Amino acid sequence: INKQSGQTDGESRNDFYPKGPGYVVIINQKNFYRDKHHHKAKALEARNGTDVDRDRLEITFTYLGAKKIRIFNDLNTKEVEVKLDECVREVNQNHADYFWLSVCFLSHGGRNEYREDEVYACDGIPKNRKEIIMKFADKNSIPNFEGKPKLFIFQACRTREQEKSPDTNVRQIQSPLGQRLQEISDSNVTTDSPYPTINHGDYIVGSATVEDFVTFR
Repeated sequence: INKQSGQTDGESRNDFYPKGPGYVVIINQKNFYRDKHHHKAKALEARNGTDVDRDRLEITFTYLGAKKIRIFNDLNTKEVEVKLDECVREVNQNHADYFWLSVCFLSHGGRNEYREDEVYACDGIPKNRKEIIMKFADKNSIPNFEGKPKLFIFQACRTREQEKSPDTNVRQIQSPLGQRLQEISDSNVTTDSPYPTINHGDYIVGSATVEDFVTFR
């Protein structure tokens, strides 16, 4: 993976991330139930066969040199938050042991009214993908891992349930999360600099399908 260099012309450059052991998180959602106390919760079918994807990811990342692979199955919304935060703390504390990280989320998915991608916990409650990404990509969340590559893989659909095909005429409305991210970005803009300070970087996101379409495993 190429990385950007902050050095000027004429200086020595390192355009590649150094090789080394990695840290991997795999969240595998197979069995679902609907949380009756949450208005956004959905009744979702079991994702039979997802264990095969989980196991193949483990084999692949082991081959690629992962030093630690943490696998979690059928987590509810609270457990997803707790386990992700636990992994963030572990990676940040032991940053010298890892040269890269990857987070894989295998579940049902969709897009909300703001056309933002979401993935589901096993209680049928959606979670914004950006929140998962920013936990590991934002230097304010994981400062000791800044400058190291991060790979996010989402095995999930990316369309709203009622949509038959993409509607290109839908007006784009920013979600509360999108507004917060924009406010953070705007707050770093000054008249002395033409570009805002970016607090997240060195990451790539892989999706099982393109926007507004379903995916099959």
